[in-house]
Amino acid sequence: MSRRLIYLFLLTACLYSFAQAAPAVVQGQALVRFAEPTSLAQAQAEFNANEFRVDKVLVKKLDIYLVKFDEKLSVDMAVEMLKGNPKLMWAQADHIASPRLTPNDPSFSTQWDWNQANDHDVDAPEAWDISTGGGDCRRRLPVDACRFGCEHLAEHG
Repeated sequence: MSRRLIYLFLLTACLYSFAQAAPAVVQGQALVRFAEPTSLAQAQAEFNANEFRVDKVLVKKLDIYLVKFDEKLSVDMAVEMLKGNPKLMWAQADHIASPRLTPNDPSFSTQWDWNQANDHDVDAPEAWDISTGGGDCRRRLPVDACRFGCEHLAEHG
């Protein structure tokens, strides 16, 4: 009897941890990145409007767009369908972002080089929201994934 309780407890703990680990996503929305430079009009023409509607440009330099679809379709299914488009570099769910980390340094506000109102800084607080240097960073953007037109960087890509 006690062995069953232990197994039941372990199973419950595992299921609870998996449920907590799932990131929240916006239903009926996905993000896509085109492999080639694409205008909003071209992006909108790429999909069947009954299935997917390109709503707006999110990052023009990287050709990232917000795509909307019927909420009756699961986000996972929609993303898999979008990944089948050969003109896309990638497709992913539109995850709900939340504040993650803030520095606990009492002198942080006096350290002008980390974060300035004029945005001439190193963007450390924004970087801390991505990773603090631990092993928990799950996504990395390779340098060659960005097209910024910097010739001196292209030769090192």
